[in-house]
Amino acid sequence: MKQPVRIEREIVSYDKEREEPVEYCNIDLIPFKEIISIVVPKADDPALYDGYPLTNEQVIAFNKALSGNINIDFKKDYYVLECTGIYE
Repeated sequence: MKQPVRIEREIVSYDKEREEPVEYCNIDLIPFKEIISIVVPKADDPALYDGYPLTNEQVIAFNKALSGNINIDFKKDYYVLECTGIYE
């Protein structure tokens, strides 16, 4: 089994009506310690590999850490922290 070359984490915005992704915002510049201070990992997922639906407060905290790079529209979208392995 191939091991990932690197792991990327991003906040994905999904349209509530169509259930489709509308925006991706990479959060790899945020230190992992700060990420886990915003999203507490499950006991069996300490590296946050699973998808994590985000609360409004969590999205706002990530947006603050990213200097406003996430286009927030809580009426239209919901947000998920996702992790992807990059393989070569």
